[in-house]
Amino acid sequence: MRKKIELFKITLVFAAVWVIFNPVLCLAGGNLLCDAGFDESEPNGGFSESGCWFQNIGDSGIGGYAPFAARSGINGLFLYTGFATDQGQTKLYQELPCAAGRRYFASAWVKPGWDGFLWLTGSRSYVKVEFLDCDRTILAQYASKAVETIDSGWMLLYFATYPAPVRTCFVRFSLILEKPDLVGLTFASFDDCILREIECTDCIRFNEVPSCGNDDLLKGSVIGINPADYKIGIYIFVDDWWPKPMFAVPWTDINPDGSWQCDISWAESDLRATEIMAFLVPVNEIANWPVDFSNPVGLSALPGEAFRFPSAGSFRPSCFDSIPFAGFNWLIKDSGTRPVDPGGNIFNHNNVWVDDDGMHLKVTKVGDSWHCAEVFMEKSLGGGTYRFVVDNNTPLLDPTIVLGLFTWDKFAPHYTNREMDIEISRWNNPFADNAQYVIQPADAGRIHRFNVDPCDKDITHILEWGFGVAGFESFYGTTLPPDETTLIDSWVYAGNDVPRPGNENVRINLWLNGEAPTDGNEVEVIIKDFEVTPCFYEVSPAVLDFDSVLVSKPKTKPVTIANSNHCIPYIVVVGITGPDANNFHVADRAFSLEPGSSKNIDVTFIPDTNRVFEAALEITSAIGAVSVPLKGRGSRITYTRIPAMGSPGFLEGLVSGVNLPDYRVVSYIFVFDTWYIKPLCVSGSRSINPLVQISSDGLWRCNIDLEWTDKAATDVASFLIPKNAVYPPCVLSSLDDSRMSQYDRVSVKRPKLSISGIRAKASNSAGDEIVIDGWYFIAMNEVFSAQRLLMTIQQADKVIWTQAFDFNPGKFMSQDGFNCTKNGASVKFDNQWMLLNSYAGKFRLSLKNAELTCLCSPITLSVGLGGFDESAIADEELDPYIINAKQVIPINFLAGCTDALRIDKLTFKRDSISIKGAMVFKGDPPDLTIEDVGIGWDSDTFNVPAGSFVRTSRSRPKYRCKKVVTPKGVVDAFFDFRADLFSIKISKAKLDAPSQIVAFNITMAGFSEGVSVKTGN
Repeated sequence: MRKKIELFKITLVFAAVWVIFNPVLCLAGGNLLCDAGFDESEPNGGFSESGCWFQNIGDSGIGGYAPFAARSGINGLFLYTGFATDQGQTKLYQELPCAAGRRYFASAWVKPGWDGFLWLTGSRSYVKVEFLDCDRTILAQYASKAVETIDSGWMLLYFATYPAPVRTCFVRFSLILEKPDLVGLTFASFDDCILREIECTDCIRFNEVPSCGNDDLLKGSVIGINPADYKIGIYIFVDDWWPKPMFAVPWTDINPDGSWQCDISWAESDLRATEIMAFLVPVNEIANWPVDFSNPVGLSALPGEAFRFPSAGSFRPSCFDSIPFAGFNWLIKDSGTRPVDPGGNIFNHNNVWVDDDGMHLKVTKVGDSWHCAEVFMEKSLGGGTYRFVVDNNTPLLDPTIVLGLFTWDKFAPHYTNREMDIEISRWNNPFADNAQYVIQPADAGRIHRFNVDPCDKDITHILEWGFGVAGFESFYGTTLPPDETTLIDSWVYAGNDVPRPGNENVRINLWLNGEAPTDGNEVEVIIKDFEVTPCFYEVSPAVLDFDSVLVSKPKTKPVTIANSNHCIPYIVVVGITGPDANNFHVADRAFSLEPGSSKNIDVTFIPDTNRVFEAALEITSAIGAVSVPLKGRGSRITYTRIPAMGSPGFLEGLVSGVNLPDYRVVSYIFVFDTWYIKPLCVSGSRSINPLVQISSDGLWRCNIDLEWTDKAATDVASFLIPKNAVYPPCVLSSLDDSRMSQYDRVSVKRPKLSISGIRAKASNSAGDEIVIDGWYFIAMNEVFSAQRLLMTIQQADKVIWTQAFDFNPGKFMSQDGFNCTKNGASVKFDNQWMLLNSYAGKFRLSLKNAELTCLCSPITLSVGLGGFDESAIADEELDPYIINAKQVIPINFLAGCTDALRIDKLTFKRDSISIKGAMVFKGDPPDLTIEDVGIGWDSDTFNVPAGSFVRTSRSRPKYRCKKVVTPKGVVDAFFDFRADLFSIKISKAKLDAPSQIVAFNITMAGFSEGVSVKTGN
């Protein structure tokens, strides 16, 4: 095998041109060929009247259209070679643009000879597909098996290509007729050609296959297609192939979500079906399906034409007898009393057994019939090195006996069943060599014959299956490497028609080639050992850590599987296991991996709570299983306050589920079709850090109103990023920017109206007043479309008040805003600025004679503009011009509430702090004495000593501070309990961390309150 190893090295140079391929196909669109049925030209006319088909330059044959050569339609095509010995081929073709990575299904119907014309022995007709570069150099080519005998009749030739290599510019579809190097003509007919692009590799799959004897439903799914355009044709094998559910109902519908199911067990015999096949067929192709359902008889084989459609196949291992040998479980073929392939033999499970000598396969005579033996693996082993050790009697087998050591994919006839053979047989000729290596189809150049002589040693046969190359070797004994005295023969076949792994399995059989043994004796072979050295692969990372992921938001990361071998491993992704398996998802099922390539297995994590999650991704192949631990944390970043358009203020939120000191919040606003970071990257000559710290309780606060255009921002977005992450960009064109899309985020549209304060006199009696202050933002088209103004105050589910006003757009757009009064309620809109045909500013709603209860629960203020009927005040009947419908504003610190202290405004200047707020109580405030006031940030707090405040009025409880000097500055404070207001100013303040939490508390005789607020920057 030295020559083989060198060839492997050569082959590796081309490994990069292939992409991952899976055997299950989906076909995109229709036939790509023009005049594929040869009906667009006149019968017996000049060649290629349709302008679609061309004769290859240098070919000597000719073709024409003839109605009596047609398989279907009006015309068919007949070809013939030249007469001379050097005129041995005729090729007709079509050429189409192509790109690397594309794959195709090709087929045509072929009939040797034409209207009684001669067929030279040794002639061949077949179909070929070639991938060409821009200079028309052939980069890769694929061919169907060849028709070689005159009595073949019409035959369907079909195959699928592997992906087009890099540098591909064209794909060429050819019909080829060849004759041997003889004088004379050879004729062949062609019709109904197809070239379709393969769209995907896993369009149809089985999800649940009922075990043997189980009458559960067969369940599956499809992807990448519109379910309404397709149906599923399902067949089971019980001595023959039978449609399911039944002949009268041969098609299964696909659900809108791509799932499908079928009852495959209508008869008692169905429970022992050994094989299942499903085809994905377009609805408009059903009329052309090559099965006659009106004739309810089983099919000995599924028609080859069916395999031009996407398909999925499966054995039911539990329906077979099985036997353990050499560390693997082998299924035993049993055909009952029915002759089947290969050789039209009966296969008997009693002809296989295992003992200390190995696995025995035997050909026996039962009555007047001869019975053969075959075993096969449950699963694919993929590429690698296969070693078979057989007893030393194999060279002496009867000429009619065949011992096969081979790979076979029953469900992929369009890939010549992925068959590669080591066969010991004289094929009924006692004088022929008794062994061969084969890459199917067994045409010239794909078969290597040799002889194995009798010896007193066991014989080892090796198949080394690599990428684009298969190496064979046979030698006496079991010692590796063989030397010149033990080596029998070796052979290397290289080419892109070497099969790629799929659903094939290793098989061993002992059978008769159409005749009984010449000596009439039974035959036995012992397989002494079997071993596989599969392709290994690397998996990274060793642990897939998603870090933090926003709750209920999916995040996807890859696990990479890389192949640095010369062979092709077949890998199955088993799925997710572990305590939190339901929160991790993987879509890939099985695939083969080309040498030098890698594949990403996308794992998606969706946390449902803010906690830590753990699971594992299980990957298996012939090597064994690899487990990749999966970790992740569910995190939350939410908004607790969103300033309305037009209003100043801080964007506020909450983070949970992460280690808070390790993270920061970065916010953006959407203005004029662009996202801008906030606060700012640079303000004038001063840089501002946009990374907002998160407090120990998860709160964060960001100033989004630093420039006059900020008020017009329509949307806000905030990202949760690690503090040591790459510095975020100042401007984004999209939130899906690759630099930021990896981080958790929350985004929302800004409301057009907000409430900044509510004041109320609440004594549970008529004559009280509610004053609501807030900010508004109204577009010009909303203003001009409005005729009426509707305002509604609602507390929980109770409408406290609703009122409609006449609306005057002209007055509204004046510099002074707009005022209106009705039924004891007054509304004032005070325009502060105009920007791009929009208006923003303050509003005040004053409602007198209100019947108030405690207003501690959230208040909803709805403001509607439009030409509505004054009586139509129900929410669902409002005009669509709504500034802020059902914006629930939690109003705290109101009369009668537990929290009786609020900060309305907190301002930082270079060396001073100003704090303004309110103290509110139910009813008249008590005559209290201030004992202590504390102000600070984080744990660094300073107090205004007790006794520093003096009462300034006896009729109204007002207090003023005596300008106390503290370690942080000079404090000047004023409290007016009757008016519910206070004001504190600290001048000459030492401000070292103004972006942290500022805490404020006040203690009075018998009463104390406190509030904390994050200042922002």
